[in-house]
Amino acid sequence: MFLTENESVREYLQSSPLHDNPHWKSLFNAILNTGVRFTSASRVHWLAGYSHVPATPKSTSLKAHFFKMHDLFHQISPVEVSGKYDEDSRVQFKKSSMCGEVAVLYLTEFRYAEALAEAKPEWEEDIRERKSLPLLDLMRRKGVLAWEDQVACLDNLLYGDSFFPFLQGEPEVKDFIEDYWSMFERDRGFLDHNWELLKGDKWEPKRVISYDPTLNHLELTKHMVKIFLYIQMVMDVRLREDLRIQNMHMRFWDIPQFGGWLG
Repeated sequence: MFLTENESVREYLQSSPLHDNPHWKSLFNAILNTGVRFTSASRVHWLAGYSHVPATPKSTSLKAHFFKMHDLFHQISPVEVSGKYDEDSRVQFKKSSMCGEVAVLYLTEFRYAEALAEAKPEWEEDIRERKSLPLLDLMRRKGVLAWEDQVACLDNLLYGDSFFPFLQGEPEVKDFIEDYWSMFERDRGFLDHNWELLKGDKWEPKRVISYDPTLNHLELTKHMVKIFLYIQMVMDVRLREDLRIQNMHMRFWDIPQFGGWLG
């Protein structure tokens, strides 16, 4: 169905049934311009937006594809690592990490999944087994139509808040939480540990991505999603080989081999 791990990111994205859709092609070009590459390793020191994208062997090619696209979409919303290791920097590291997870989850499992099911109806049944599209259908039936509200709802479910009580107890919510919440909590549990490893090494990235520190976690998540949607809306992001190569050399190729890195 999709290309193998040995193919380039460009070839991989070209294999997507959405590649010729101008909205998605614009986003794919933005990903390519980050200089991201694949690695054949099944485990890497994962740092969203900096490290290689690892191999993702799964039980089906479709499941592997969604994991791969999730990691590729992360390139648009990297984690913030300033090279400073004070308390404010730690907070931004953790906040940008988890906001990025929610934003990328929304893009991959809601918007990309729905577009892929529309483009390839013969895949829809398998895609719906991922439990995200039934939840999206439920949100719409309950009047949660705007993307901002859908993101807030998703954030609410993953953080265990209760701002959307009309969704509580619904089977679609239960199924989604069973599929995704444990992965979300696992990733959140890694952050303090990995921060201490970065701090101990005093690692300084070759490029610094920063976000407005006054944004709370929901505001930052919406900001990240808005970047994705803006890239899709303008539909004119071109592949720039000079920028791709420059960013490729700025990425985290010389990642320290921290003992005990999680994720």
